[in-house]
Amino acid sequence: MECTTNEINGTITENGKANDLVKVSSVSTTDLPSSALCATPFPAGPGTLTAADLPWNMRLTTKGTTEVKSAVNETVGSRSEGVMFELGWGEPKKGCKFYAAAVKGKLPINEAGKLEKPLVASYKTALKLFPDSNKECGSQYNGSGKHGGPLTAAFALTSGGFPVYAYLK
Repeated sequence: MECTTNEINGTITENGKANDLVKVSSVSTTDLPSSALCATPFPAGPGTLTAADLPWNMRLTTKGTTEVKSAVNETVGSRSEGVMFELGWGEPKKGCKFYAAAVKGKLPINEAGKLEKPLVASYKTALKLFPDSNKECGSQYNGSGKHGGPLTAAFALTSGGFPVYAYLK
């Protein structure tokens, strides 16, 4: 999935600590300003990436790391579903559901008192494919039909549509 614009929107609920917390209320991905569709490896063409099971808790650390976990404690079978995404494409709409217990990434840290770089969380995390997803999901995504694949994305953190800047105290 290739999207040119990825945004995470939420509310900072803990601030000024070694681990700040953002309650994520929405995640948006688009390819062009006029389209919500992103390029996919599927023959059906462009698709949409939708965040599921919101809200999420996003930890931001002073070490330049971030971790996203679901704030909803639901399980699939005997294990926690964690953070979920749904990839949809085509007409009629087809979809794949992916999940991970947590999505870990990196973010830039500005020096004390400087606001040079906006917060952009970069992720490269393995996502698992839900067993009830379409057969096209796994077989075309990673060749196995079962395992899922990587989420590689950079998400800009925004507030009211504007970039968020942060620095160490």
